[in-house]
Amino acid sequence: MPLLFDLTASQPNNTIKRHGGGKYCEMLFDGLCKRKASFQAFYDSSKYLNPQVCESLKQYDIKLHDIKDKPLQLIVNQNDIDAIYSALPEALQPWPTCKILGTIHGLRSLELEYDFYGHWLLDSGVVGLNTFLGYFFNKKNKKQTFKHYQKLLRTSNFSFVTDSNHSKKVIQAICPELDIPVFYPPSTSICQSKKTSNEKYILIVSADRFEKNCTRAIIAIDELLSKKRIPSDVLIKITGITRNISRYNIKNISNFRFLGYVDERELDSLYANAYAFIYPSLNEGFGYPPLEAMKYNVPVIASNAASIPEVCGNAALYFSPTSISELEEKIIGLQNKNIYSDLQKKGAARFQEIEARQKEDLDKLVDWIIRNAT
Repeated sequence: MPLLFDLTASQPNNTIKRHGGGKYCEMLFDGLCKRKASFQAFYDSSKYLNPQVCESLKQYDIKLHDIKDKPLQLIVNQNDIDAIYSALPEALQPWPTCKILGTIHGLRSLELEYDFYGHWLLDSGVVGLNTFLGYFFNKKNKKQTFKHYQKLLRTSNFSFVTDSNHSKKVIQAICPELDIPVFYPPSTSICQSKKTSNEKYILIVSADRFEKNCTRAIIAIDELLSKKRIPSDVLIKITGITRNISRYNIKNISNFRFLGYVDERELDSLYANAYAFIYPSLNEGFGYPPLEAMKYNVPVIASNAASIPEVCGNAALYFSPTSISELEEKIIGLQNKNIYSDLQKKGAARFQEIEARQKEDLDKLVDWIIRNAT
């Protein structure tokens, strides 16, 4: 089974050091290692590679190739590779002339409409030039994107799985004839933090990515503070961004803490100590963060978009991600002790339910890769 595993999918992309696709890749790599599967791997030596992955490479004596030294096609040819697995197969194009196995995490570029609110947090002006151009080209390129995915998904040497029933339905809307296996992504709940803080704060993550829709959440909380609809001492901790956001005219800026990038242990501790977690995302293929909050009995308010209701089930308060007023209502609802307690209980149960399936599906996915690599 000459299988080559793509570790570049675990490395930083153009905008972020750690991302959901990267964590997925690392956990699957670990699953293959523990199964003692026979495979090689490749990476990019110019980028960060998780030290735990490096340890596993040594422990399991896995041959590692550097695509900075040799083109991928040459690595395939010289090592008689029959198949490549990638957690982010689109990034490998043009594909080498061997079988390609991969995971399609969702079709965000096709599903997601361009959103002005999301980019306000990132652009240098109220509505910057990038926002306008992005909106225009997003509309213009929808048909091209649709055709691109049709061609990609029907490529003869490409076999793939996806990680939610939502994503499967979207894929089948493009290519109805495809029967796609669904395996929930491996659990990322490795850390186990303790509650060490008495601060009452609402947690929001990944504010540096427009699709996470954090701007609307910031506006909603700021308005509620101004209207005195939530306690004046509540804090809002936001990861992913540190830059000056005074142009958004936040009236209660002393309540906000912009933390920038935080490592996994610090992020896990933020989940463990939060009063509540808000996930206003516009689109997800699966969506790890709500589960990471539920793990610690933290009530979740979540967008009702894409795969999020599938993952969170009845354990979250849902709102339309484009409605600030609807989000405000849900935040006010958390002040009800019965609602708060009910969400804590349901969240903990939901986490255990999904984690059990994640463990089962990881074994199934490893089986699928081994079977299809031959």
